[in-house]
Amino acid sequence: EIELVNSEIEGAAIEPGRDSRQAFLSIPGQPAGTYKVTISAKDNGFPAKEDVAEFEIVFEDKPNRKPSLIVDLERSYPPDRTIEISIEGRDEDQDDEMTFELLEGIEGAELVEVDDDPRKRILLVPGLDVGEYEFLISVSDGREQADEEPPTKDFVINVVRRFTHFAETRITSIMRDTAGVWQVNISVRTTGQRFSLVEGDSFNLEGQTWIVNAINHNEVVFQAGNRILTLTPGTPFTNPVRTETITIAGIDPDPADEKENAADSTESSERSSGRSAGVSSSETRSSQTNGGSRRFGRRDQ
Repeated sequence: EIELVNSEIEGAAIEPGRDSRQAFLSIPGQPAGTYKVTISAKDNGFPAKEDVAEFEIVFEDKPNRKPSLIVDLERSYPPDRTIEISIEGRDEDQDDEMTFELLEGIEGAELVEVDDDPRKRILLVPGLDVGEYEFLISVSDGREQADEEPPTKDFVINVVRRFTHFAETRITSIMRDTAGVWQVNISVRTTGQRFSLVEGDSFNLEGQTWIVNAINHNEVVFQAGNRILTLTPGTPFTNPVRTETITIAGIDPDPADEKENAADSTESSERSSGRSAGVSSSETRSSQTNGGSRRFGRRDQ
């Protein structure tokens, strides 16, 4: 028979094993320190014999390893749709319970628990307009020192209008709203995507960011970098009415354009002898921009 004779650990107990020769000492968690325990073992002979063992149990504080946050972000998100972002907390101290908090974001955003994993959350964000939105989330295992702040993770949600089929993206109509502002309606036939844009709006088309430069009653001017396209209703981006290439400070990314524009400029100069030359299907214009020349080369389609 095995008995607990004395223990400095409150709640310690002897639990039976498979037979009378085996037992288990059950000890609840304790603050850091050294605790003495005395156990006896007695047989059932006559006379009975007994042995006593005294030993120490040491509890040590394990250094706390701070948790970290993993945010599963897409490169961009479409506007006006609910966004779901997976948040995961990781901690090498497997027994730690983690608490998540949304410190900064937008109104209506919230962290939602994941039923089967207490270390994960879903960040739900209501539909957003085009733009960039900053968020800040913290995670705590409850073991920070008094002068420590829980670890945080900041990230940006990028909301853009994104089209994926260049040849199928086209203007469906141009109209004025009740305030007199021109707007253009764009659609992608293969995906069913539709957007209404005004001057200054932007969208992403196969990795390029396009801006609506100008809208009038029968055409729209779009720009991506140094490339300008003019489209009318019904025409896809692959078949614009006009294409222009903007060159700043005399640097043209297309050598063929350079040669063409130089030839046109020489021919015009010879004909006009210093007077303004008429512009045909290829056009070159110069103006001062930040101390350098800005040349526009346009080729009508």
